[in-house]
Amino acid sequence: AGDIPLWLWVACGTVGAFLGDGISFLLGQRAGPAVHRWRFFQRHPHWLTRGEAFFQRWGIWSIMTGRFIGPIRPVVPLVAGAMRMSSRQFWFANAVSSPAWGMAYLATMYWLGEAFRDTFDLPVIAALLALATLIALVVSVLVNQRHR
Repeated sequence: AGDIPLWLWVACGTVGAFLGDGISFLLGQRAGPAVHRWRFFQRHPHWLTRGEAFFQRWGIWSIMTGRFIGPIRPVVPLVAGAMRMSSRQFWFANAVSSPAWGMAYLATMYWLGEAFRDTFDLPVIAALLALATLIALVVSVLVNQRHR
């Protein structure tokens, strides 16, 4: 409804991104190579492999850019911790990229949401959201069936 000011929206998202990646990094530091034995990565080993390859290729830049790349976003900080990236480098990259992500993603969505709200009536918005949800569910089911 636009009741949350933009600065608060972006600030909360920035803090969430910073803490989320920080926790993932700390988990990776604690687990080390044992992350390969986690049940999730036993079922989806390609996620870890891609994250490791991305981290090895880009180093500190993988932390800064990885949060903008959907498929590897949740894995890169964990991999960085497991591969013993310097804590100083990680926290610097995390502190720089979190607000950049907040502005790029959240501010953009905020402004698009305001434009959308100003253009359409509530029933039209509700119908479009319901249709988008239905399409997302159908696509998700089809993609999951292809990968089995």
